[in-house]
Amino acid sequence: MPEVGAADGAHPSRPPTEHVVYLDWLKFLVVYGIVVYHSSLPFSYGGGWLLASRDKSLVLTAFAGFTFPWGIPLLFLLSGAGVYFGLRTKTASAFLRKRILRLGLPLVAGIILLSPFQSYITSGIEPKTFGGMLAYYPQFLGSLRFDWTPQWLGRIGYHLWFLGYLLAITAATLPLLEWLRGEHGRRWVSRLARMSRNRAGILLFALPLVVSQLLLRYRFPAYQDWADVATYTLAFLAGYLLASDTRFAIAIRRRARFALVMGIVSSLAVGSMLLLSAGHPSMNSPADLPFYATYNLFWSLNIWSWCMAVLALGVIWLNRSNAVVRYGAESSLPVYIVHHPIVVILGSFIITWDLPLPMRFLLLVTCTMAITLAIYEFGIRRTNVTRFIFGLSPLGHRSDAASAPGPTTLSPALPIVGLGR
Repeated sequence: MPEVGAADGAHPSRPPTEHVVYLDWLKFLVVYGIVVYHSSLPFSYGGGWLLASRDKSLVLTAFAGFTFPWGIPLLFLLSGAGVYFGLRTKTASAFLRKRILRLGLPLVAGIILLSPFQSYITSGIEPKTFGGMLAYYPQFLGSLRFDWTPQWLGRIGYHLWFLGYLLAITAATLPLLEWLRGEHGRRWVSRLARMSRNRAGILLFALPLVVSQLLLRYRFPAYQDWADVATYTLAFLAGYLLASDTRFAIAIRRRARFALVMGIVSSLAVGSMLLLSAGHPSMNSPADLPFYATYNLFWSLNIWSWCMAVLALGVIWLNRSNAVVRYGAESSLPVYIVHHPIVVILGSFIITWDLPLPMRFLLLVTCTMAITLAIYEFGIRRTNVTRFIFGLSPLGHRSDAASAPGPTTLSPALPIVGLGR
């Protein structure tokens, strides 16, 4: 069977046996980028977030609008790739048990400890006091009511909805992932990998996304509703598939320019159509169908093209492991959990200050990042109890990185190194 270290023209059908370092770089950069994204929201037009500055920034609005469609799908895609590597040495049941602890425990702890705090800060109750906050906790928790819409988790968990969605998607797709690990599944993945070598073959992955949005977006247009669940599920499955055969990385690298051009074109198309429809494209009558279908086509291509473009960035440029990426990758889950309430509490003060808007934004980003990393370094990383609560391996745990040989090479520009989950 061919080795992983095959050249571009070879037929490396064997799935990688080590963790791909550029995936760690991307996970690290995306999660830390989400800190910047959330810090931009108080200064963006459109409203709807927990905090709103009295003045707004077109630049920050453009940044938030550009990254919103594909940022979270990319995180689900990277999570799917991580699941592929996590399932290499575990049974499905053992993996799911570990996943429940790694995602479920921080989710429940966050809803109990962080959600009431964020709700209190943004509730409009004045004056805000420590005693008032303590009294608000049982009031918030006692008001929780289950709702069958998936948006329910976002309403009570704030940013922690991602953990719940990821856990649910992992559990729901696990039988399919198990099948893909088997003989028939590997043959099917191999056929997809061969197809990806064609000029537009990598776009085949976008087809299910286009179909799902055409069928679901008109009925469930809201954020985090079923149309978004379909997007996240398909991105998760795509990440698993892309990690399972090295030929996909070669295809992504070869089509980097194509993905970038498609991303720019689709972003411009989505932005233009949002302006034409006053920000709310819908299908209220059969006459709206052509516009609505075109919008959802470009919306889906926008998500997939930018995910592929960012993956290509990782494949081409982010191939070397170092202390920064190892620290950043390990800290990504705690940083994601902790940063949001810090943005909320700091933002509630900073947005009111009489400073230029760029300075307020930079202060919010810098202070949020500094406090979040301080909490991670001194409050989470150094004890096994806190590491367990935040989904980290125990201190001294010998990860795959410790035992994997590396780096080996997929091609001259695609080194792989073992970084365990």
